[in-house]
Amino acid sequence: MAWVRVCRLEDLASKGKMAVKAGGRSIALFYVDGRVYAIDNRCPHMGYPLVKGSVKGCILTCDWHHARFDLETGGALDLWADDAQVYRVNVRDGWVYVDLDTPQRGCHYYLRRVREALDHSITLVAAKSVLGAFSKCSGSKEVYRVVADWVDGRDYTWGGGATYIAAVANLEAMGILDPRSHALGLVRGLEVLSEEASERSPRPFMAPLGLVARERLKDLKALLREALETRNPSAAERVLYTVSTLTESLEAVAGVFMEAATDHYLADGHVVDFANKAFEFMRLVGLRHGIIRGLARMLATARRYEEESAWRTPIDLVAVAEREFQRLPEAFEAGVEGGLHVEPEKVTEIVLGSDPEAIARGLTSLLLKGYHPLSIARGVTYSAAVRLAEFNSANDVEDWFSPAHALTYAHAIYRALERTPSWEVFRGVYHAALRIYLDRLLSTPPYKPPKGSSGRDSRALFKSLLETMDKRYSVDEVPGLVADYLASGGDEEELLKILAYAVLREDQDFHVVQVLEAGARLSRELSKGGWRKTVYIAVARFTASQAPTRRRVEHTLRIAEKLSHNQDLIGLS
Repeated sequence: MAWVRVCRLEDLASKGKMAVKAGGRSIALFYVDGRVYAIDNRCPHMGYPLVKGSVKGCILTCDWHHARFDLETGGALDLWADDAQVYRVNVRDGWVYVDLDTPQRGCHYYLRRVREALDHSITLVAAKSVLGAFSKCSGSKEVYRVVADWVDGRDYTWGGGATYIAAVANLEAMGILDPRSHALGLVRGLEVLSEEASERSPRPFMAPLGLVARERLKDLKALLREALETRNPSAAERVLYTVSTLTESLEAVAGVFMEAATDHYLADGHVVDFANKAFEFMRLVGLRHGIIRGLARMLATARRYEEESAWRTPIDLVAVAEREFQRLPEAFEAGVEGGLHVEPEKVTEIVLGSDPEAIARGLTSLLLKGYHPLSIARGVTYSAAVRLAEFNSANDVEDWFSPAHALTYAHAIYRALERTPSWEVFRGVYHAALRIYLDRLLSTPPYKPPKGSSGRDSRALFKSLLETMDKRYSVDEVPGLVADYLASGGDEEELLKILAYAVLREDQDFHVVQVLEAGARLSRELSKGGWRKTVYIAVARFTASQAPTRRRVEHTLRIAEKLSHNQDLIGLS
């Protein structure tokens, strides 16, 4: 223990309270009913000097926001205020001693507060907890595990908030998030997730179907299809839960799910999109049976594309797809055996055509010619990025989400095929291509990205890019800055980092961060600079279309950062 003498007892008793300095810390001392209490002088909420507060019994009240604390433990009676740090006290020979070795907050404390921030929708607590976890835990994976456990235990179907956090985890793994962007993304993701699910009840108990032999996996797949076709979410939940307990293999469960999910184009792509993020997230944190159960309910209740008039008139796109599906098993096998690589531009020539039947036949033809299914799926994803990059800004702002959905869905199917290379999952590639076709008039006439001018300073361009996105709807200005940066030989990884910050500083939902993640991952797989440029411009334009927001989370994080560095917020310390 490091006991430090801080004041005479009679001085404290006469004043009732005082602030002292010890070991570089400001400590508030209180004398109440013959007892001495020592508590950190900075209110854990926003740093107000607690010695200026009022005491009644064992309750200390901060005068700024009226947060209340138990003097004995430092525990906050108002959860939004966070707990205060207390110190052990000893009185000897008329002097007050404080133990500076009183245990400080560690990783476990901050992880607990992450959960409380989710439970009670407190963004400032989320910000302080994320920064604390970054400092005290071995890595952000521990925060992601808290998120996974929280979602797993709630009666919640995987949604936008969980998808946002999973996308942030993927971006972190790619190495394109600096610490501040990472914190912004996590705090915003926690906020969105809490808004969606904090009031959900605990996930109700459900038992799997009993002891099922592994050899019956084919039967379980048939049972799942039956439950889905009759739109029975409870049955679908129990069957998929049984699959997850039977195999304990995330890849096997993902395969069963995705093969069923591509029977239809569901919820404008969100079912496959969300599920792909869930499976990627569980690859990081481990299989969670509750999450699987939620995915099954989402799968069973989603709206199907054949129920949408856009897919039925003036051309029956459902029938177009179904005709090609009859040839798909044979064509898929030919593509796998051939193993050839197809350039993205060749796929784009097909997918961005004006005849949906020719688009569908063209994809089948590529397979029959021996082009590998993954290579084709990558090309369709690139085609979606082209469509987004060429979006005509004269359309309504909300129309941006249509090509964005096509891009994130195509990307999700591409990643699903990497895990489960089956012809059933490849049906989603046709769905993606026809979804891109439906957006053709939103790019008429298409926006033409600029070529870019060389010789520009990269730092100045980054500054200009962020400042341009401070203006409302700068969608036709940011491409020139991106093009100039690339033409000047700028580092593309640095461009991804600045685009990531531009996205994560905004108070947006999952759509923008998903487009960023899809674009970043796709760009790293494209061999030609011109293709990558198109993807960067698609990401930048979509980001600009939704900016600026109030950037409330960024402001909250700034407060948390100042508090973590013991900075005075308003000059009262």
